Amino acid sequence: MKTRRVTILAAMAVLGFTAGACTTSSSPVAGAHTTTSSLPTTTSRPPPPHRPTLAVDLGATESGWVPVDYGDGQISVPGDWNASYDTACDFTTSPGSVFVGRTDYGFCPNGGSNKVPAVYFGPERSLTGKTTTKRTVNGIAVLRTFQSSVESSYVAPSLGVSLTLVGPAAQLVLATLTYSPRAVVLSSGKELPAAVPASWHRFSFAGLDFAAPGAWPRYVTTYYGPFCTIPGIATRQAVAMSTDTKNWPVPNCPIILPTARANAPSDGVRVDAIPGRAEPTPAGLTTDCFEIRGLTVCPYTDPAFGILYLRVSGPALPHALMFELGLAGSGLKARRILASIGAAPVEMRLVLDRTRVSAGTPIRGEPLLANTTGRVITVKACARDGWLSVGLTDSEVSYNPLNPLIVCPPTIRLSPGLNRFPISISTNFQACTQTSSQATEQLPACTSHGMPSLPPGRYTTEIVTSGLPAGTQLPPAIEVTLLPAR
Repeated sequence: MKTRRVTILAAMAVLGFTAGACTTSSSPVAGAHTTTSSLPTTTSRPPPPHRPTLAVDLGATESGWVPVDYGDGQISVPGDWNASYDTACDFTTSPGSVFVGRTDYGFCPNGGSNKVPAVYFGPERSLTGKTTTKRTVNGIAVLRTFQSSVESSYVAPSLGVSLTLVGPAAQLVLATLTYSPRAVVLSSGKELPAAVPASWHRFSFAGLDFAAPGAWPRYVTTYYGPFCTIPGIATRQAVAMSTDTKNWPVPNCPIILPTARANAPSDGVRVDAIPGRAEPTPAGLTTDCFEIRGLTVCPYTDPAFGILYLRVSGPALPHALMFELGLAGSGLKARRILASIGAAPVEMRLVLDRTRVSAGTPIRGEPLLANTTGRVITVKACARDGWLSVGLTDSEVSYNPLNPLIVCPPTIRLSPGLNRFPISISTNFQACTQTSSQATEQLPACTSHGMPSLPPGRYTTEIVTSGLPAGTQLPPAIEVTLLPAR
């Protein structure tokens, strides 16, 4: 297992992307589709039946404190404390420190001070040869393994975590112990309803369909990390999707401060088309896999804090994906997002024969619609009704296809697999006026040959469809450059 030595940086810990990295993919030929080599398979089975429905005790977090999770457990610490994750050396910093994921000092000296409260929160330690005293904290059985005038240690076997508290102020942290949002997301108890809130939107990316809050911003990027951040700890409340085809071009990153204030966790979701390029690359792929709508979902155990990494695969997907969920609050929002996943019924790409032409010259293209359901899909529209149109737009020019609205039965059938529909994209205006005095930039005067050419400049493609099944995600826009008309 790879060892990470990182410290959280409050202003920089985001889900593998920054404002500079969140750019819309603008590949000149194809949309957001990638391929990757096959990954090792795991034994798939339903979630462990013995694990009951769990709940985060939100009342355990005092006002002004922030939750800190590790595995199935969560504690809370004062909001002005410093937090470090998987560090090589532990040096306490006033007014208090929490060290998450570390199990021993290794070659480092003890940097702690009895005058500065410190909490060590990590994997369960062995109880061999130790005398224990049992107690219950927020309904969770806890075994005390050590106690002195300034320090105490505990193990919570049902959570798989250990907790060491140094200093009088640190002893208050024990009362905040509860289940983590991760435990709630992966619990196998009461199933969530299939329906999602009306305010949520559905997204489709690289063959995967899922739902998330509609108010969250959406980013599609081609980049993968590192992004000069501390990944794997906190998320940005957004829907981020990456083809992982370009390395983020940052040759040097600023020095990370040795300690930083603990961050309150947040929700968010990111999909990496190439699992091996998730940041950080997770480890500890479990065999406790489970099925959701024909997809196999396998959690990673490392990192064990902040973000839940899941490998999603299945025969309906072109390849395995990395699905990353931010863990905040009760965990029910992340659980609902996970419960919503499925294979997108139709996945679309757009291929153009060229992206630089003289204005007035049509561009040949081909929307590629992949039917992943294994059965014929009937598009709820007929060919004569203009069910699929592609045009060019910019800040001044809009695309509004004129469909005849012919009343006719559906005539478009999508066979299982790839379906191709050749089209021609016009580089002329859609309308013009015969009266020159009434001409405007949006409605120019007609020419002797008919519609005038669009002005030279940069445009993007816009796809207008009707009748496709819910969950179909249109591909990213492609940039097209129009040169002066000949």
